[in-house]
Amino acid sequence: MTLETAKILGGIGAVLMLVSPIGMHTGIVGIAGVILVLIALSKFAYHYKEPGIFNNVIYGIITAIAGIAIFISVLVVAAYDLIKTLGLDVSWTDWTIFQRIKWQEIFTWETFAPYIIVIVLDLVMLFVLFVVASSFLRRSFSLLGEKTGIHAFKTAGFLIFLGAILTIIAVGLLIMWIALIFLAIGFFSIKTT
Repeated sequence: MTLETAKILGGIGAVLMLVSPIGMHTGIVGIAGVILVLIALSKFAYHYKEPGIFNNVIYGIITAIAGIAIFISVLVVAAYDLIKTLGLDVSWTDWTIFQRIKWQEIFTWETFAPYIIVIVLDLVMLFVLFVVASSFLRRSFSLLGEKTGIHAFKTAGFLIFLGAILTIIAVGLLIMWIALIFLAIGFFSIKTT
């Protein structure tokens, strides 16, 4: 694969990630974009003899996936335990059981407080792992920016990190989306000659 091909794949991948929140089948489009960016980063890491360009992105993705898996696992276990605590049949054969529950009697602070605490701690863990994952991405894009001389990569890395931190107030998602614009600009700006 040539550098020109890697540049195009990276740019197209960034654009696919950019448009993935829009329309149907967004998950597939976003995943395809991530794969294309990974392929491009692999080529640039090889070309510039800087394995950190690719390795840091892999570490970031693994950290984010681990965070999501742990988050979902904790939620499922907590929900299952709550259902058992409420004395509900967990075989799921009789869905009308939810209609027969006297919610006013079982909806007490003592019953739900431990689960609320678990959910809050689970969210904190997810937040921390996303910030760690974004720091790996920032390192990768900073390295790529240094090697290519394209400042847009460093800006994209910084905005991804800042966006991860600011997801606590929801504006972070918009900042991370803007980072994808800089990432696409960075890829399309690379001089391959």
